[in-house]
Amino acid sequence: MDRKTFIIGAGGLLTWPLWNKIELFTAQYTKPLLPFDGPPDTVIWFDPDSLTLLSDIPVDGIEVVTDYTWEYYITEYNLETWENRREMLEILEAYGITEKQLDDVIDADLLYEHAVEQFCMHDSPTAGVFFMLQDLDLGPALTGQKNSRGEICFHDGDTPGSSFRGVTVRDLNSVSLLQVRLNELETGWQIMELPADGKSRSEIVEITM
Repeated sequence: MDRKTFIIGAGGLLTWPLWNKIELFTAQYTKPLLPFDGPPDTVIWFDPDSLTLLSDIPVDGIEVVTDYTWEYYITEYNLETWENRREMLEILEAYGITEKQLDDVIDADLLYEHAVEQFCMHDSPTAGVFFMLQDLDLGPALTGQKNSRGEICFHDGDTPGSSFRGVTVRDLNSVSLLQVRLNELETGWQIMELPADGKSRSEIVEITM
């Protein structure tokens, strides 16, 4: 897990009066203060229950193809290659199969597990935010000094067997600080709290814009 920490100062938009306003707003309303002007280019959703950020990409479910052979799965889907039989056998051993099983159709449960992992690591709303923010220039105000006021954490399969790739924050104030930083970078990205009233994310965006 990679941590990047917000600090006050460094000539950014995060002044002491603004920080005081963030603290007072959070204490009074138990919600993050998310200052943003104009319609957003992109919306990032914040789930206050899990302190997780989500992108606004559509989720259409997970498609599983059930007639892959091992050879197709290894060479075409996973793009594995080999130069000789010895290399081939080493790769097959890693998949737990023998050469005679290359033409066998893979068990549907195994393919489903793979599809879920691919979705979580590449196509999910949490992974979407991870890719949006991971290379962002966080600037001198995010150096992790002692006077830090918030924290954002990047998760990339932190524990063995975990397929979670995403971004979480330490607390509500951290969400406010992230929005301030996104404004400073002129990203056009607006953070909005995930609705708890049953409205879809797209409905909220349409109402807001």
